[in-house]
Amino acid sequence: FYDFAPKDDQKRALVAQLRLAERLGRPVLLHNRESEQDLLGILESEAEGRPDRLRGVLHSFCASTATGEKAIALGYLVSYSGMVTFRAAENVRESVAALPLESMLVETDAPYLAPAPSGWKPNEPAYVGRVAARLAEVKGIPLEEVGRATTANFRRLFGTP
Repeated sequence: FYDFAPKDDQKRALVAQLRLAERLGRPVLLHNRESEQDLLGILESEAEGRPDRLRGVLHSFCASTATGEKAIALGYLVSYSGMVTFRAAENVRESVAALPLESMLVETDAPYLAPAPSGWKPNEPAYVGRVAARLAEVKGIPLEEVGRATTANFRRLFGTP
C-alpha cells in the first residue's frame, strides 16, 4: 500500500512466508491493503493441488465480500477490528452481514482502530467486546452466539483447547 518495497519483492516474501508457515504447521496472519487480486492469486497458487495445507486469517478485514468469500473458500478466516463500528465503514458491515460467522474472528488491532466512540484514542484488548457487539447487531444474533463462534474459530485456527 505504501509502496516501500517493490511489488515483486513483496510477492516473493509472501510466498516464502506461506511456505515457512506450512513447513512449521502454523497459521498465517495476513494484512492486506488494496492488493486483493495479488493476494488471492498467490493464495490460490499456493493451495493448488494441496487443499487444506495452509490456514490463516485475513486480519483487520475491510475488503469486499467477494474477497472474503474467496479467502474463506481457500480455508482462511476473516477478522474484524473496530472499523466495523465506524460510521463510514458500511462496506465492512456489508461483508459481516454476508459472510458466515463460522469464518470470523474479532480483534482490536491495538493500538490502532479503536471502536467508536473512542475517537482517536489508542485501542486496547478491552474494546474487543465492542467489535463483537457490532457483529452481533449487524448479523441480528445474540452477542453470546458471536462469542461462542469466534472463540471456537480461534481455537480451530490456532489449535488451542
